[in-house]
Amino acid sequence: MEELNIIFDKESPQQKNTNINVKADIMTEKEVLYKFIIGREGTWNTIKDFSYEDSIEWEPKEDGRYIIMVQAKFKNTKKPFDSITKFDYVIGDKEEGLIKNVYLNKDELKVGEKLEVFVETTKFPLMYRYWIKEDSNWEIIRDYCTENNVSFTVKKPGIKEILVECKNLNSTNNSDDSFISSYKVNDIDIVEIVDFKCLTRELICDKELVFKVESVFSEGRNILYKFIKINSKGECECVQNYSTNNIVSYKEVESGEYKLLCLVKDMYSQREFDDRGLIKFEVKPYKDIVIRNFTTNLNSPQMCQTAIELKANVEGGRELLYRFIINGKQKYDSGYIRSDSYTWKPDFPGKYRLEALVKDRSSEEEYEDKTSIDFSIEEYSKEPIEIEKVILDKGNRVLKGEPVEIRVVSNGEKNVRYSFIIKKDKREIEKIDYGTCNWVDFIPREVGTYELEVLAKHRLSNRQFDSHSISYIESYDYIPGKIDYVLYPAKENYIVGDEILIKVITQNTKENLIRYDLTINNQKVEGTDYIKGTDFRYIPKCSGFYKIEIFCKNKQSKKMFDSKKEIKVFVREAMPITNTKIKTNKIDVKCNETMTFSVDSKGGNAVLYEFYLMNNGEWKLMQEYSRKKYYTFMPFVSGEYEILALSKSSYSKCAYEDYDIIKFKV
Repeated sequence: MEELNIIFDKESPQQKNTNINVKADIMTEKEVLYKFIIGREGTWNTIKDFSYEDSIEWEPKEDGRYIIMVQAKFKNTKKPFDSITKFDYVIGDKEEGLIKNVYLNKDELKVGEKLEVFVETTKFPLMYRYWIKEDSNWEIIRDYCTENNVSFTVKKPGIKEILVECKNLNSTNNSDDSFISSYKVNDIDIVEIVDFKCLTRELICDKELVFKVESVFSEGRNILYKFIKINSKGECECVQNYSTNNIVSYKEVESGEYKLLCLVKDMYSQREFDDRGLIKFEVKPYKDIVIRNFTTNLNSPQMCQTAIELKANVEGGRELLYRFIINGKQKYDSGYIRSDSYTWKPDFPGKYRLEALVKDRSSEEEYEDKTSIDFSIEEYSKEPIEIEKVILDKGNRVLKGEPVEIRVVSNGEKNVRYSFIIKKDKREIEKIDYGTCNWVDFIPREVGTYELEVLAKHRLSNRQFDSHSISYIESYDYIPGKIDYVLYPAKENYIVGDEILIKVITQNTKENLIRYDLTINNQKVEGTDYIKGTDFRYIPKCSGFYKIEIFCKNKQSKKMFDSKKEIKVFVREAMPITNTKIKTNKIDVKCNETMTFSVDSKGGNAVLYEFYLMNNGEWKLMQEYSRKKYYTFMPFVSGEYEILALSKSSYSKCAYEDYDIIKFKV
């Protein structure tokens, strides 16, 4: 906006009843409307409303300090005004004003920033009052006080004004001096969601689901994210209320189709949200069941009455059931069993088809995956060779570039010949033909899953192999951190002040980092960065449900975590009050004699006691809850009496936790 100026034909000061010409000047080719306002002692009068006339004649009738203000706006603008300026003008021989100047920390701010106002005056002490003008209305933000400064958060965009009124301590005037300053508030840049994705590859029940939102916004702004889960019935649940965390994780207990709604806004935004994003996903009850391999420990053909083990290597599912069907001259059906292997001992020679069917226990389908192999049984055969086990010296999780020793144990001793085949992505990488050596070294050159097939046969056998075994080797740039065990005292009751000590047992400990997050009553209260230590100590300071999440990852891992476990404990404020007992200092009680009843109990924290007395069939409260644990009573009338003592901890909101009653006769 071009600069707006005020031009007077006579310089200040002037005497009252002087005719003064006031002209507004702005350099622009647009059509401009002008509004002239004159203020004195906190009172403002509009001399001329918006019009195309750029000047007025002003004839002041009273002495004093005046403020001449001009507002300008372009034709057809929707704003209240586009520019504003003001000028102080003195009429008469008025003393120097009380306010020298008003300073603002910024002339231009963004919504949500703090405006700080400082008033410079000609004397001290004085009284100050502060107003702001928004939407053409003046609103008081602080009534008369002795502080010459004020600060507040600006909430609405636009050109704003602040009015400072000042008066002497003993003044009866509405104000003795005033000053107006203008400032501009710019709206904050709208936050925009540019990416909303799921970081979890497989969306499975009871497994951590991790979602991340990416948004664009001005540097230095605080952005808040809120996540709401919507199930297939349209029911909503807030997973995370507004916070600066743009990553949310939770577990889903039921399978089905879901939506996750993310609301994002600037911390100082006046809107419910600035942008929103929605992602649809399906949570499966378990990972898809796939038969990776179906093998027999002995190669076809074999002779009758030979024990042949059928084995299915399956991934996925939650609680797997296996079924093995053998079709041929004889039919065998294992029915669904929990074991992934089945031993078949054929009685008749011939050709057979061996089938493996697998499904999860919860599935109502006949099967979820199925495969088969052909097998021949002969009447006579050479002595079969059987692989008993394949040993990997470093286990099946190894580092890329490090050698792995593969060793085979079989039942054939010196009559066995061995062959090794290694595949990756169904492509053969290495092959060692039959030889007498039962071990070999293998160096994985890439990250991924390698399939190791070991073949064994009798040295005189004409078969391709007598027995074979398939194993899998996982190669990594680093060994992912894995939490084996989380050790902590298995106490039935934790009390405020008891130390909770957690020890984490991990594989490859020196290469792993551990992070701990502590949540109390579903509110995160403490957390660590990834550290080398495997111990975590915490002393509870309040009662409630404590959840400690333990995250583990390799130093080189770029994931949020490689492995995760959690423990939950309930911490009590104190042990429950038990064994409340009333004792008395007398056995024989007579009228007009005092007797004292004292109470003891076990447990509790800062225990309070309340006493009731029963006489003539009516209970009366004699002593309200207090730390005083005794009550003194003097009977005046003979008869039967009862004393009831109630006990509870001082923090407890219930009526009582324990009690005892004693009866006596006077």
